[in-house]
Amino acid sequence: MEVRKHVVTSRWLHHSYQKEHFEVHGYDSFIIIRKLKMVKEELKKWNKELFGDVKIKNCNLQGTISSFDLKDESIGLTLDEINQRKSTQTDIYLRLF
Repeated sequence: MEVRKHVVTSRWLHHSYQKEHFEVHGYDSFIIIRKLKMVKEELKKWNKELFGDVKIKNCNLQGTISSFDLKDESIGLTLDEINQRKSTQTDIYLRLF
């Protein structure tokens, strides 16, 4: 939480973008829009650094579920695999909400 606050504060108040000095000039509405875009990009970058690429993780989890489904249809799953499948489904559900 503190990192997000720092990102927002640094981009909003100091007008800096990464290592480069970035100043926004123009009408007030234009300045607000540009600052919001800068903050949005920084938060996206921070989120990706902290949590990784969520799309790739979701695809991997879906692939795991598909593998369990195929195995279940052909030879069945062990109790351990059933529990792993449920755990993976829970992970997917929690990522969505």
